[in-house]
Amino acid sequence: MTFFTITQEFILWLRHYLAPLIDLLSHFVPSLQKRKIFEELNHFARSSESFKKRQVVADLCFEVSSEGEWEQVAVLANEEISRGKCVEIIYSSPSLEKKMGLLFEQFPQQVRCLRLPFLNPTTLFDWVTASTLILCRYDFFPELLALKWQKQMRLILMSATLKGKNLERFYTRYYLRSLYRQFDLIYTSTEKDCQLFLQLGLDSTKVKKFELRDRQIIHRQESSTETFKLKGLMSFASFLNSYPRERRIVLGSCWPNEMDIFRNERLQQQILSSEVLVVLSPHKLGQDFLLEMIKNLRRAAPQIPIQRIDSKTESFDKGSILISEIPGVLCETYSLFGSSYVGGGFGRSIHSVSEPFWSGCRIVVGPKTHRSTEYDFVYENCREDISVVSQLSEVSQRLLQDDSDYLAQRLRKRDELKRRAIEQSMQIMAHLRHCLEDIC
Repeated sequence: MTFFTITQEFILWLRHYLAPLIDLLSHFVPSLQKRKIFEELNHFARSSESFKKRQVVADLCFEVSSEGEWEQVAVLANEEISRGKCVEIIYSSPSLEKKMGLLFEQFPQQVRCLRLPFLNPTTLFDWVTASTLILCRYDFFPELLALKWQKQMRLILMSATLKGKNLERFYTRYYLRSLYRQFDLIYTSTEKDCQLFLQLGLDSTKVKKFELRDRQIIHRQESSTETFKLKGLMSFASFLNSYPRERRIVLGSCWPNEMDIFRNERLQQQILSSEVLVVLSPHKLGQDFLLEMIKNLRRAAPQIPIQRIDSKTESFDKGSILISEIPGVLCETYSLFGSSYVGGGFGRSIHSVSEPFWSGCRIVVGPKTHRSTEYDFVYENCREDISVVSQLSEVSQRLLQDDSDYLAQRLRKRDELKRRAIEQSMQIMAHLRHCLEDIC
């Protein structure tokens, strides 16, 4: 065993013996109590019953932290399920509870889902049956890495990135090299990341550039009409189409602190005169979050009417700002807009820019791009279509720059990139499947 694996084993051993103390603390610490309630669902949910009880061995096991990471690997998981394979999915965030429940209901014989047992990690070793574990981006918990040497599992890492890591420091380089050498295959999101992993001294045959999520996004956006019909949103789509696409603006995953965008007088006038249509898609749909957003919006632009819409809304007000409370369709909705502002850049980090990018939108973001590999991809391929602003007052100017000729040119270029992305995706998927067949 290496020093790295010995360290991980020690941490795991320590957590095992501290489990009773953590259990006691969960009665007094709200965050631990909430986590305990979440993990205890593993004992009651049919979806969490191990394949062992049916004497079945799963073909693959996935571990994802939350919805964003699930989107990265969902294409692969769904393809394996469609081929009749059995898959295990470990997830660490309650945000995936509904999706995992629906997936199990659809494929009860092929899917098992486990909430990551962080408070009592030893139960994980008894539950997993697959010989290959696929992780996404991070979640390098000792109990997951320990599956490699305790159960001789193969480890594959998807959407790997070293963005933001200081590789000049000896300790950082040593730790990261030791960590990533635990993986049998590593797929990175960008070519830049691929080169960084090779600079760490990893075997070049084990590091490849491959982004699964692009294929998923393209498919969802090309099927957007069917999605709108299914969810009863055709009235909304028709209203949007009453404006030229280059005059439609969406603020995706936006936050209350970003409402100062609307202090711009030119933007206000064009909204009121119905020259442009602006739709907000908030990052969260909780009432407190929405009320704070509306409060800030009214403070920034008190004269502009606000209409809150959901899937039941049939009539839409021109000359207003629309706030969409329709969950789960932002990816498809981007395909109906010409310009987009993606939120988060004036907080911790920008949210997904891949969705507006593949839809053909012009994209404006705030300054916090350091955590986003999607930003790197967009900048590498179409840097003229994404703008980074340092002040909220600059956003409206960039959003109002679009015209029909530039939009048409952008869409033609995006179609060519889509074709290449799908071709590459098929090639890499075949490579990945070949590797899985070799190591499973």
